[in-house]
Amino acid sequence: MSRPPRREPVSLSELLALANTIPTDLIALELRRREIKARTKPGGCRYRLYRAERTISEHEWIVAHKDDWRTARKALKYATERQETQA
Repeated sequence: MSRPPRREPVSLSELLALANTIPTDLIALELRRREIKARTKPGGCRYRLYRAERTISEHEWIVAHKDDWRTARKALKYATERQETQA
């Protein structure tokens, strides 16, 4: 028994439009989180990673998009990857 999706899938144009509104400081926080995640050893202390993720979740842009946070995180991921490829 499978459930229907809660929301229709987000179109690429919607994702791109949302990604263009993400502030650069939030992208910098996501890049920092990825760096911390890469250095965190399996089974090791994950407090720094927890704090980095918490800082992102408390950012005003993420809070403003809390009603559809999955789409907001996808847009953040896309914007961060775009930033990494440009650098």
